[in-house]
Amino acid sequence: MVSSLLTEKTQDTVDAPVIEWKGSLGPSATTSLNNGAYDYRTFTTFSYARNAWNLALRWRHLPSAIDATQAVINANIKTGFAKPGTLSTSLGAESSYDIFDLSGGYNVGKRTQLRYGIDNLFDTPPVCTGGRTALDPTGAAPCGGETEAGFYDILGRSVYVGVKVGF
Repeated sequence: MVSSLLTEKTQDTVDAPVIEWKGSLGPSATTSLNNGAYDYRTFTTFSYARNAWNLALRWRHLPSAIDATQAVINANIKTGFAKPGTLSTSLGAESSYDIFDLSGGYNVGKRTQLRYGIDNLFDTPPVCTGGRTALDPTGAAPCGGETEAGFYDILGRSVYVGVKVGF
């Protein structure tokens, strides 16, 4: 499944610039809208079943995105309130993000099913979307552990096993 965002615009007042949030981590937290206006998102599942066994691989993909502050700056550049080339000091999702989940099951009998899985199969860390602070000793800009938990896996790899029994 692929979902694509055509546009998402807001305007605080009649005289304020129109802000296009598409391709950003916006709208900002001050609006009532949810954060994360990605250009597109994909959610794909490949599954296979044979006799009593089944197996599925789920792939979730998010593209890179600019931070919400940069979307506001871009709107201000268009209206002349900011100089061209002005950049935000906050982090966006500067790289795309891919998560793979593996799951499966086995029908033991007519009433019993064993299920198992690994979420975040490759233990992919979340993308850092928090504000930039002072550089660490390696020269990298740390994010203070801030991310968009609604989109990025903050728990890391998790494994589960379960049994379903019908009576």
